[in-house]
Amino acid sequence: MSSEDFEGLREAKQTRHQSWNRLNRSTLTEAGHLWTREANQGAALLYRGLGKPFADFYPHTGRWKDCTTGKIHRGGAKAFLAWSLEHGLFCPILKTETS
Repeated sequence: MSSEDFEGLREAKQTRHQSWNRLNRSTLTEAGHLWTREANQGAALLYRGLGKPFADFYPHTGRWKDCTTGKIHRGGAKAFLAWSLEHGLFCPILKTETS
């Protein structure tokens, strides 16, 4: 492979991860699943003090870390939402219609 091939692969990977970042963030925001702060220039969304277990979600990859066990999970924002509901990290905000 030439250096141009590697450059093309790198650019494709960056584009793919940017797309995942936007999709995962919008999925979490639309669900009302708000993080307490960001780390590493937005590369990690930290959930602290909202319940246990504490978690770090990485929107560029769709992975998250259960900070109480150290286990890394994967599956994207929808899987993280399901996991966080199951483990008591997140209580969804109920959206009501107003007349």
